[in-house]
Amino acid sequence: MDLSVLLSWHLNPTILLSKQLNETVSSISTSSSLALPDSGTPFLLLVFSLTFTLFNPLRPSGTPALSLALNLLIFLFLSLSLYIYFTLFISIYLSIYLSIYLSIYLSICTSLFISINLSLFISIYLSIYLSIYLSIYLSIFYSVFISIYL
Repeated sequence: MDLSVLLSWHLNPTILLSKQLNETVSSISTSSSLALPDSGTPFLLLVFSLTFTLFNPLRPSGTPALSLALNLLIFLFLSLSLYIYFTLFISIYLSIYLSIYLSIYLSICTSLFISINLSLFISIYLSIYLSIYLSIYLSIFYSVFISIYL
């Protein structure tokens, strides 16, 4: 470690932790095949840096209970928003994926029995209908599943 790194660690450990986290995330995202998306990386960095800032182990021992309670509320809000974000993302992704395959399957099946225009109309209608209901049911299923196993 450099002298500047040690000095910055002594002065403000949160800045050093956020810099190390930023370097780690950027090295992971550039080196692995399962790289983090560009839009999700700042969000994750924000969550991690806020967590390090709020729950700093080197904080003076005389912090008031009100600030600790506010920190806990902010942390719970961030974890709940992450939970909702990932649950909705998984449910919407799966519903779109399933609706595309169901529309292709239904268009092929109905084109064998009905004219082409009517089969396309039925397949599009059913795919939209199924995507809405699948997104609702999958979001409920994943929220229950994640809450049970976490």
